[in-house]
Amino acid sequence: MRRIWCGFIALVLLLVMFPTTILANETVLQESDPNLVFRVENQTINTNYYTNLNANIDALKVLDEGTIIVKFRYTGTSIMSLFSLSNNTLANGHFHLYITPSVIGSENRYEEPGKSSSNINVKSGAIVLTPNDVHTVAMVMDKAKGYKYFLDGALIKEDTTSARKFLNNIYAPNTAELGRTDRLVGSNEYPFTGVIDFAEEYRTPLTDKVLIERTAVPQANADLNNVKKSLLSTTESSNFIFTGDDITFAAGQAKGYRNFMQHFEERIRWEMASGVVQRNNFVFNTGMKGMTSSELLVDFNRLVKDLHPKTVFVMLGTADAKKGTPIIDFKANVKAIADQIRADGAIPVFQTPVFPTDTAYATELTPYVEALKAVTNQESLLLVNHFDTWKAYSDLVSLIGNDGKLPNELGHLRIAKELMTYFGIGGSGSTWNINGFTDIKESAQEHINQDIDLREQVTLFQSIWLIH
Repeated sequence: MRRIWCGFIALVLLLVMFPTTILANETVLQESDPNLVFRVENQTINTNYYTNLNANIDALKVLDEGTIIVKFRYTGTSIMSLFSLSNNTLANGHFHLYITPSVIGSENRYEEPGKSSSNINVKSGAIVLTPNDVHTVAMVMDKAKGYKYFLDGALIKEDTTSARKFLNNIYAPNTAELGRTDRLVGSNEYPFTGVIDFAEEYRTPLTDKVLIERTAVPQANADLNNVKKSLLSTTESSNFIFTGDDITFAAGQAKGYRNFMQHFEERIRWEMASGVVQRNNFVFNTGMKGMTSSELLVDFNRLVKDLHPKTVFVMLGTADAKKGTPIIDFKANVKAIADQIRADGAIPVFQTPVFPTDTAYATELTPYVEALKAVTNQESLLLVNHFDTWKAYSDLVSLIGNDGKLPNELGHLRIAKELMTYFGIGGSGSTWNINGFTDIKESAQEHINQDIDLREQVTLFQSIWLIH
């Protein structure tokens, strides 16, 4: 009876307000280019979440030319808006840059009460956009030259004959979004589903050379697609290693709840698993408290190579900042770690530490984060940038532990969700839908103690019986 009663004493999660919409809210990064209107990163878009860019409407609605660049992974099947500017009180007052599985284009519909309407729809010829793969598209509207569309490093469409209209052609716009076109109720809003890795809008037409380079498929894109294939494969199992310093070590940070690697493991080995192959995707944590980049290199074989990984997640910077590793050495170590991982046939995925609430520590850590960003950009390596994402988050204190430096249980959950977003495996499932935690008292503890005492008494009685 006691067992039955204890079975009903479950761990109950009290739903607190965790930022379930944070990935759908605008994250604007400060950039030095004066022509940049906005840049947004790491957006998971689905039927419940769209990225709101309304803060930029005044800057967008005056543009008579410009450039839009979007890097994305999609899962839909129809017309999907990547970026839009619209008047949501009208059925046909909008601009949007859109995709389908076989077309890229833009549509500029003008509607104003009492005036004639127009629709300028410019689109590419037949192309192939593979679902879940990384693609980068760019659109230019040059009022002197017309339209150009770029996809994955190639100019795929040029139009010099269509009427040259851009965002200033939308009457009284009141909504700017990524992932859909907000229109009069009942109209098709062209919803996008998937992940937008980044989206940018420029006030001027960028050159062909720049856009071919910006949309080209770098090694990092190929790596991202290959990691995703490993996560989804139903024919071949893979080993995934997480290594690094204090945050990866994780012990004592999540207060008995799962750390970010355990959340990630639950997602890929159970929630997504369709059979034994995916359940054999083993996850190893070889993180060590206080381990610097140079110490990881020294112990590389034991921590990484001997486990025969397909993907290696590396989070560094915390220990190096604490110990004062020279930045030039830190950069060299990061590159050497990446080279060693590639030499062993695996894909490196670097992660920044999270942004802390301890301001002195944030100042100390920032140069190492910048160094990590510089090396991964130069070497075309995958980087999950938790630091800058958390820096833009308004309720950071809910994610950081009492030390002001390391994530707590909510922080570890968020890191896991950011990883899921990065690899396009978030948006659903039990782990994704966890919104928070609460301290739980186990009222059955006294009964457990009684059970232990009873077993000890029985054992003692049996011992006495055997002696006699």
